[in-house]
Amino acid sequence: MIRSDLIKSISAAVELDKRTCGEVVSAMLEEIYTVLENGGKYTQPGFGVFDTHVNKGKIARNPFTKQKMRYPEKRTVRFKPAKILKDTLNAE
Repeated sequence: MIRSDLIKSISAAVELDKRTCGEVVSAMLEEIYTVLENGGKYTQPGFGVFDTHVNKGKIARNPFTKQKMRYPEKRTVRFKPAKILKDTLNAE
């Protein structure tokens, strides 16, 4: 599913025009981005949790040139699905 499909589905479900639904989706995503940028976490009950994690910097070696390289710390986003979502996906 892509963004436009999501907007179509939401607009049909709540009976709003696509433009308004697009603005709502954009505002929601912007708010989630802001929370994650500030190091917080976003929890959606029944769906899961998005949070940030800091990967430590490391020194690695290029296998071709044998030169050592330093990789800096990096922040990434993690997602942990809710138990309800996992159970639904794995239902037989």
